[in-house]
Amino acid sequence: FKYTAYEQIMQDAKEAGQVDPTKSMWTGAAGITKDGLTRESEIIQFHMSRDAERRLGAPLESLSGDLYGTEDTYGPVASEEVIPTNGYNQIVEAIKDGSVSFKESILSGTDVATVTSNKKPVNVTLSRPVTKIKHSASGVEITTSDGTIWDAKWALVTVPLGVLKASDITFDPALSGDLPQAISGVGLGNIVKVILHFDTSWWASLDNSHFFGLSQSSNRGLFTYFVNGNQAMNLPVLITFATGSDADTADGMTNDDVWSTVRANLVKMFGNQIPTTVKNVEKWSWTNDQYSKGAYSYAMVGTETADFGRFEQLIRNRMFFGGPAPEAGSMRAAAEFSPVCSGEHTSFEHRGTVHGALESGMRIARDIIEEEGVNKAIPLSGSGSHDLPRWSLFGCLAILFGYIVSQT
Repeated sequence: FKYTAYEQIMQDAKEAGQVDPTKSMWTGAAGITKDGLTRESEIIQFHMSRDAERRLGAPLESLSGDLYGTEDTYGPVASEEVIPTNGYNQIVEAIKDGSVSFKESILSGTDVATVTSNKKPVNVTLSRPVTKIKHSASGVEITTSDGTIWDAKWALVTVPLGVLKASDITFDPALSGDLPQAISGVGLGNIVKVILHFDTSWWASLDNSHFFGLSQSSNRGLFTYFVNGNQAMNLPVLITFATGSDADTADGMTNDDVWSTVRANLVKMFGNQIPTTVKNVEKWSWTNDQYSKGAYSYAMVGTETADFGRFEQLIRNRMFFGGPAPEAGSMRAAAEFSPVCSGEHTSFEHRGTVHGALESGMRIARDIIEEEGVNKAIPLSGSGSHDLPRWSLFGCLAILFGYIVSQT
């Protein structure tokens, strides 16, 4: 019944936000009581962290009450989250060596990668971030950090929203039209993930559930929710998170600080049977990562549905980063050779998800194929090499690998 009370409080907070869009989910939840519980109750605080802030990557104090719940996290056909147990890198490697092809799938009208025996490896250049994109009617010119200039007909810009917000890439001419509003209008969240390695799964005899957590009145998101690696992967590891505003606190913590805080929480849960040392602590802070500068996008207070729509408009109507207004039904009227934007932050329904990024890239790929012709390769060349620059690795990888064909 306590989770039902949480859901009722969140629903009332959402309705308050729909009446007054300036209200966050936290503000909207003020004064609401369900089954004797309020937003300040420890169990409600726990669910707010685990089920809202961790899922959406943002503190309730910033989440839009008006747009809360409009995201479809896992899509219409999925009933549960699917995790690649060996990491996302295996997907990258499969695409790089040509084992799978999204091109064949999209051309056949599906969104599922096709395993192919006709391998066509893709060259990918790493550690050369894009620093400048110059675009004009004659094409695009992309400069990487080592000074290499890449000439192309199309540029599919899949950099994370955090990189766009930080203006780490110079666009020439500068971004115009609806794109600057889209970049500033969509929120960018923060989340910290920690994996704790032990010699043994000492907790298995105490609580071997798939998940367990700690409810407390303060620091609701500071390493209070744990995924049991003994159950999920048969490994002596615990996975925990820092969410909401507590993620900002975790960003500045050393590994020793993390273990001290985690151990104190585990002692509250299991008593003094907790080991005094940990074998290894791995911490991922996406906000401190220069290639992401944040976790994933969310609808913050002040975000309008149209902000995501502006990204959608750029994709669907071919309204690129520069150039004159398009004529009806004309891609080339907008800008014949221009960069195109995609990524999870361009998907309103699936924002903040991997499949949101893939879906946006597939949509663009179809548009480029329609424009260029199914059997016509899109040339990509660089000074002395034909590999794809580093920034291409973010967002919809498969789409870049499937449709930007190098002249090799």
